[in-house]
Amino acid sequence: MHNVALQVQDFFRRSGFPLDCGVWRAQDPEVNADVEKLYHAIREKEGWLYPDARVAQLPLVPGSDAHAFQWKARGYSCDRLSKYLIRHYHGGSVLDLGCGNGWMSARLAGEGYSVCGLDLHYQELLQGARVFNDVPNLCFLYGNVFNDVLPEKFFNFIIMASSFQYFGDAPQLLKRLFILLRPGGEIHIVDTPFYTSAERDSAAGRSKRYYAGIGYPSFAGYYFHRTLDELSGYSYVRIGPPNRVANALRRFFRRGISPFPWIVIKKP
Repeated sequence: MHNVALQVQDFFRRSGFPLDCGVWRAQDPEVNADVEKLYHAIREKEGWLYPDARVAQLPLVPGSDAHAFQWKARGYSCDRLSKYLIRHYHGGSVLDLGCGNGWMSARLAGEGYSVCGLDLHYQELLQGARVFNDVPNLCFLYGNVFNDVLPEKFFNFIIMASSFQYFGDAPQLLKRLFILLRPGGEIHIVDTPFYTSAERDSAAGRSKRYYAGIGYPSFAGYYFHRTLDELSGYSYVRIGPPNRVANALRRFFRRGISPFPWIVIKKP
């Protein structure tokens, strides 16, 4: 497993990516600075940014935390995902796409997987590298997955935990991820809401009103409302609750169970 972790970092080194405070940089952060500042400001306003000591404990947060129910549900999703991976393939290489501060990346690396966390939020990646610097088989990469920043046919699993909704072209994304997967590899999409076609427009309207209400109306253009129709052409398994999640959110979160479907897409 250690050799697999070294292989992906050797790819970064051969590609000329600099290593900055534990984060490999496939591009200059200034390229994405405006969008990253917008995203960071929203994350801060919503209370999703935490000090290092709290990040080290995620998904555990105090009951007084504004997102306590959501973190409980995310912990539930991570537990289920971990059990699935151990049962089907104990070990192997994992790409955590949209890893944020890397709490799930670190959890999976601690269970014996070789994990690369990829994101375009540089500050959170730096925090993850700082907080989890003693976790073996873990590395962080700042870059765009659509560019040639990762080795092809390398990963056994690609995890997208609460991140699929931030990619505009789902079919193109899945096509790109298949290039990165080994034959038989799997994409796991968790903690992302999926809507019916009829529900999508009203959900998009709610998001526009929400982001306008907190002072960042332009961010609605970076948040996408997924439907299962976007997965047509792929053989996938759906695990979890039905599409109509809106009415069940509070009930599921309070039970500590994710209200969103878990999608598994396998590469032939």
